[in-house]
Amino acid sequence: MHQSSVKGFLFSALFIMLCLPLLQDKLHFYKKGHLDGAVQNAPEVHISKNGWINGTYQEGKANYLNDEMGLRVQLVRLNNQIDFSLLRKTHANSVVVGPDNYLYERGYIDRYCGVDYPGDKDSRIRLLKLKKIQDTLEHLGKHFVLIHAPSKAWYYPNNFPIEIQCHPTQTIYKDCIRLEDSIGIHHLNFNAMFLKMRDTTTNLLFSKQGIHWTTYGAYLAQDTLIRYLEQVFNTPLPHLVTDKINYSDTAHNNDKDIARGLNLMYPIAKERFAYPECHFEGENNRKKINAIYLGDSFFWTFMYSYFPHHFNNNYEFWYYFKELWYRKDGKEGYSKMPDYNWHQAISETELFVMLFTEVNLPNLGNGFIEQAYDFYYPGQPL
Repeated sequence: MHQSSVKGFLFSALFIMLCLPLLQDKLHFYKKGHLDGAVQNAPEVHISKNGWINGTYQEGKANYLNDEMGLRVQLVRLNNQIDFSLLRKTHANSVVVGPDNYLYERGYIDRYCGVDYPGDKDSRIRLLKLKKIQDTLEHLGKHFVLIHAPSKAWYYPNNFPIEIQCHPTQTIYKDCIRLEDSIGIHHLNFNAMFLKMRDTTTNLLFSKQGIHWTTYGAYLAQDTLIRYLEQVFNTPLPHLVTDKINYSDTAHNNDKDIARGLNLMYPIAKERFAYPECHFEGENNRKKINAIYLGDSFFWTFMYSYFPHHFNNNYEFWYYFKELWYRKDGKEGYSKMPDYNWHQAISETELFVMLFTEVNLPNLGNGFIEQAYDFYYPGQPL
């Protein structure tokens, strides 16, 4: 091919590529798609005299046009895929990649390794207050249980990035388990349960692509919690019954939450997931408990599977003690926790559950323990 023809071809190809975003804006020949994770597109702005003079309109309009540019989603995913495939680089906050594409959030690894280990003083004070709260709830005829959700760092410690190798010695998780045992706090340790099952289970409890327990792992945790509460309340409760288990090489969104946030073009791994189809036996003729759940994002898998809808009569989920999802007298709703009469809600419930994973133990309860202690024991320091 003549040199001038090659130059002409390259120029034409480059020109077409530069025009593609504009053509997409006008013709919409490709489905726009979306980016996952904490992505907030700039809002549309409208021209005004003050905005034009002070420059806020121009800046806002430029940001909006950049975010709404044709093929932006596809180009971002292409860029991310190239960086991930060639450099093992991710464009997601605090995500690190281990061998064989095991994804972690760095905070879980740091907590497992005891990075910035603060000692057990704060944990001891907080758990002593929690024990007093537990005693008060029991005096009021209510049951309290603290659930330790599992950690992927504990479950897959041999797949950390090569530069992050460690052996846990002193960690806040170990402190909490030791202190809870010594002072008598009711707790369920799903982290320990998962570790015991790790070498024998045939179904994934954690995936390479996610940070939370899998749908199947959460299902096992729900079943264990139900059996524990049957002993506590000494009465038959609605039971999970498995009708069948569906297997899939494609992860549901909850089981690939980290991978989704990377915004790549292709899946990072092929795994076999187990998705139980089940029903609640005795849902209509057995006792259904009124319950309050205070916890972090691990409880969302319970919510997605409608566990509290079938198992509880009235329920509330206090997400990080900041947001509230509830069902009361058959009516469901959402609210914010500030100014909420939480102690009145506790007086109307039978069960109070706290569910947190290791990474959130330094701020266990997100302020609830301190507020509840001051409410039930005003002016009484430990």
